[in-house]
Amino acid sequence: MIDKIIEKIQKQISYQFNVVYSLNDKHVRLVCDEFGFCDYASDRLGKHFLIETRVKSSDVVVYACKADEYCKSICRILVQKSEWNITEHMNGYYYNTRIEEYGVTLWDNNGNRNSKLGEIVERVFSKDNNISILISASKEYYFFYYDCNEHTKPTPMRIIRSLLMYDLVDRYDAITYFHTAVIRYRNKGILLCGASGNGKTSTVLNFIKEGEGELVANDKAFLCIDHNGQLVSFGWPTVVTIGVGNLKQYKELEKFLVTIEDVKSSQQLYGYEPNKKYLLLNNDEMIYLPKKCNKLVISHSLLSELFDINVVPKTQVDVIIFVNHHWDFGDSIVAKITEDKKKIIEENLLENISDQLNWIGCEECKAKNVNEIVSYIENEIDIYNYEADFKLINLKKVLDEVLL
Repeated sequence: MIDKIIEKIQKQISYQFNVVYSLNDKHVRLVCDEFGFCDYASDRLGKHFLIETRVKSSDVVVYACKADEYCKSICRILVQKSEWNITEHMNGYYYNTRIEEYGVTLWDNNGNRNSKLGEIVERVFSKDNNISILISASKEYYFFYYDCNEHTKPTPMRIIRSLLMYDLVDRYDAITYFHTAVIRYRNKGILLCGASGNGKTSTVLNFIKEGEGELVANDKAFLCIDHNGQLVSFGWPTVVTIGVGNLKQYKELEKFLVTIEDVKSSQQLYGYEPNKKYLLLNNDEMIYLPKKCNKLVISHSLLSELFDINVVPKTQVDVIIFVNHHWDFGDSIVAKITEDKKKIIEENLLENISDQLNWIGCEECKAKNVNEIVSYIENEIDIYNYEADFKLINLKKVLDEVLL
């Protein structure tokens, strides 16, 4: 049954839009008839992966296929299988199984863990856009959709990102996901670590406003020991979340929020509903806003455009800055950390990266040889504590001091 669906798709697809996304020497092609899928994928992935439109060869192909004429056949396939592996992620659930030699993945963005298969199949049949369907062979992935809209546009991008992530993790013997912003300044790679709410993004915004360096990642990145024995960080194209406390300090962001009606539906996909009323709040009022639903969600591409800053896909790592900012703080503090370096490193490790790989049916993928990375940082990388008032952050001055 699946063979017949794929054979029919191959005969009918027009290849109107055909784009290749590459990282290292891994190439993933997106083929679709809707410009919106390529446009969204290129906006989200273009600053971290190479984009090409004239490359003839690729390792993997992702097809975005209109589901209408395949709906009945797909539903008949789904009801054949009674056992599905279920994983929760991003307020939704992944259902993964195998039918014959094919992998089948459903992502339900609006359901619950106790949903019965019959209920899910009924929603597929009723053209529910909250359910994404992916059928995969070894080098081909078929994503089925009814409409190209705000709910379905991100899916091909996520599949491509997952495929390139899987290859990246497989490529290195020591690699982990890390909670950090990453920048380059004076040919040095700097990690900006710290708990959520401590000011990583505020520090990044302060830095890119100066326009004298490069951005690699805003919140999460991969750390690995490369084949030359150096610690390298790959930025990753997750969304950039910016707290409204930054709006008064950066006219670039204030200008963007004025058009919030144009992007509000996409913001809601991530659980954020920014409101223009935030523009009327003073800094004291912003301090007491709850974290939930008071953030702006944008891509690295848009952040680059707003601040006229270059985004690069990777960098070597030379220094780590531990950020811990406050409101109404006194003089800024910059101090080299010599004790408990291991604790700081381990608090920012994100060893389980499976949630992003469930898009392609990979149920478990963990960091590898993390102790090697921790040991490298302990012995080779200087870590500095940086505390400042949120309104008086000056990262460039700090870096000029510590990079001497």
